[in-house]
Amino acid sequence: MMDAHRLVESMIEAFMGKDIERVLDFFADEATMIDPHYPQKEMVGKPAIAAGLRWAFQFLEQPGFELLNLIGRENLVAIEVRAHHRFKGGKSIRFNEVFVAELHDGKITRLQAYPDYGPGGIQNVMLRLQRFWLRIHKKKTYSDK
Repeated sequence: MMDAHRLVESMIEAFMGKDIERVLDFFADEATMIDPHYPQKEMVGKPAIAAGLRWAFQFLEQPGFELLNLIGRENLVAIEVRAHHRFKGGKSIRFNEVFVAELHDGKITRLQAYPDYGPGGIQNVMLRLQRFWLRIHKKKTYSDK
């Protein structure tokens, strides 16, 4: 049986290779994958996960993850990555993300993504305005003179 760290690293490699069948091999039959990037945020079972991956791969020319940190134990792993996906048509996106994977008998039973996007709604608008103000005043923080 593959250790938890190697299993997660191999699953990420399969994802970057857009190899749906190989990605699914790392999941238990009734696994749950939760990721806000997909139309169906919570996918339960391999058929639902496969459908989500097919949806994602139709838009992604080249998915990419740079592994930053990988910690955990036999049945629970946290993976910090820097995502750098290139979409068909050339547009790219970069963001940091943490995945938490629960494992049982060498298979992922639950995988949840936590993207680092910050707050939404009115708080997001206020933060953007504040950051814009700092930028036009050439400051990194409010304490800069």
